[in-house]
Amino acid sequence: MPPTGGRAAATAVRDADLLATHLLDVRAGTSTIPLAVRAYEQRMPSYAVGAIRESLAPLAWIRRLAAPRTRLPARAGLAALAAVRRWRRP
Repeated sequence: MPPTGGRAAATAVRDADLLATHLLDVRAGTSTIPLAVRAYEQRMPSYAVGAIRESLAPLAWIRRLAAPRTRLPARAGLAALAAVRRWRRP
């Protein structure tokens, strides 16, 4: 997962929580490690696909703004926005 969406760490924490939940079943004796890992792997796509999609969205903008025909207008527009923000600061 690219870091552009800022979702990698949050998804890793969610992965860890989900896997830990299934591993607690192993500790309780109601499951085995292979079954716990399988259950984790089956649930992970339900949220991981959306997180990956969200983190890929900024890459599309980066690619668009890096294209030769849009690079100069984008730089000019960003410079103008920065100037306006500096002008509006108290």
